[in-house]
Amino acid sequence: MNYKSYGDLADDIKRHLPTIHAGQYDLVVGIPRSGMIPAYMVGLYLNANVIDIQGFVKNAPLKKGLTRKAKKVLLQAHDAQRVLIVDDSIQSGNSLREVIESLPEELKAKVTTLAIYSDRARRSDVDIFLEVVEWPRAFEWNIFHRDLMQTACVDLDTVICDSQSIAAPNSKEY
Repeated sequence: MNYKSYGDLADDIKRHLPTIHAGQYDLVVGIPRSGMIPAYMVGLYLNANVIDIQGFVKNAPLKKGLTRKAKKVLLQAHDAQRVLIVDDSIQSGNSLREVIESLPEELKAKVTTLAIYSDRARRSDVDIFLEVVEWPRAFEWNIFHRDLMQTACVDLDTVICDSQSIAAPNSKEY
């Protein structure tokens, strides 16, 4: 089983920042749900605005916090000239294809697609992917929502209690 944690996700994105940064994106768009976390990570590293795909299509106002200003001031999603659409992974390509096909033509011209993980090394259905993670694979952020958990065995040692608290009271380990 090939497994990626949140820590791995952050490390893999950071390792490939020069590739991502070269695109000079002024808006990062996440594909809900699994694509939102990597989209926010990429957006923070690039100091770019972030929005979900529905907000992008609807030309929603871009929201910002008080402490950090994006490198380019954009008021609405369609003000962006270089847009990076992010998903956590790609396998069949159906989800990403559906998203891209739903975009109006004028928005498609602004878009580059990014999947953090791909199941194979050669693809034509995504512009950029960062790492190959072959099947079988699991990600920390969605492992408990996958069919593989129906036949998996999970070790809960130290999740419920530490190992010492389950030792026999009269044993020397206690």
